Amino acid sequence: MKKPDDYIEIYLDARFPLQDVEAIGCRIIMSKAIVAGYLPPAAGILNIAAMEYEKISGCTFLLLPDRNLVSRMARIARGAERQPFDKTAQLAVDTMAFAQAMDINIEPSVAFHELAHLSGNEAAHHELAHFRGADQGQADAWIDLAMGRTTSLPSFAPAPLSDLDLAAPLNRWRRNYLVSLRIAELELTDATPKHRAISLLEWMENDFFVAGPGMMYGLMYFGPKSRKADLFKQLRSPTRDRAIAGIKNAAWDMTHLSDFSKKVQYAIGENSSVRYLFATGDHRLASIARVLFSLVGEQTSLRTDIEATLQEWWPEREARALAELTSERLILAGTRPPPSFKGESTDPIHDWTVEAEARIFG
Repeated sequence: MKKPDDYIEIYLDARFPLQDVEAIGCRIIMSKAIVAGYLPPAAGILNIAAMEYEKISGCTFLLLPDRNLVSRMARIARGAERQPFDKTAQLAVDTMAFAQAMDINIEPSVAFHELAHLSGNEAAHHELAHFRGADQGQADAWIDLAMGRTTSLPSFAPAPLSDLDLAAPLNRWRRNYLVSLRIAELELTDATPKHRAISLLEWMENDFFVAGPGMMYGLMYFGPKSRKADLFKQLRSPTRDRAIAGIKNAAWDMTHLSDFSKKVQYAIGENSSVRYLFATGDHRLASIARVLFSLVGEQTSLRTDIEATLQEWWPEREARALAELTSERLILAGTRPPPSFKGESTDPIHDWTVEAEARIFG
């Protein structure tokens, strides 16, 4: 039989564990933990043949995991967690196994900045060394672990310790922290959820940056159907340091999202051959990441994508109205210059943050 002109045959090494890798990829897809920063093929984001074709065409894949996944990967690597794994640990094992089997590079830099911010450089560098050591040439071991044939990884040598100052503040995180403080302030008012959401949109448009990740995170948080307790942890605690810690944690969630968004935006603008994948065990962050790709990828579907996402957290009528307001502001943000901060301050972000923290402390 004559084959079509566009027919391509892809051959894998006979030793490649195809059935195992397909099963692992299927589990990851079912978890909805992976978000593509590009238009995936009809065959699916993690379809092995499609990914191999992309690589033959000159593309490379780069995985951006959030802190929870990276932490589990590192803990499993040093033997701190073993089978049977909970849901998040299994996802971490599956993700690492698939990435190594398919030669997908993993870039966890934001996760280790987050750890250094919380626990200091030394702790972050030791965990990074274990992560990097386990992310080298151990595909078979991770696959066996993912498939339940083993209970832990074999021993390995950690990578050399880095001397980077991972605890140094990231400018992107500083901006997201101020957004988090603003969301927390609005939550502590007597306003209705919808008015809180509109106030956030107006503040970003008039007084700050229109920051897509922070905007969507705030809309998720204010939603009447949202699970608030694990988003801004301890916000109403009488120990206000705990409230601040929860606000900072939310800012790191936003920073993972904004890092993904900026990398995808750059790749699209430069027609880059890098295919970015965002990985998270939190389906809410995954939902926001998909909206952010709509913003940088295909704006014609932005409003409907936002509305579909907001309906998870808002009644249908309010979701529709907020989606209209949000899409207008996000599109506007891409056409206007960055805000110019008037006044004598050389670091207005710092000054506004100090003022906002004081209001949270009461």
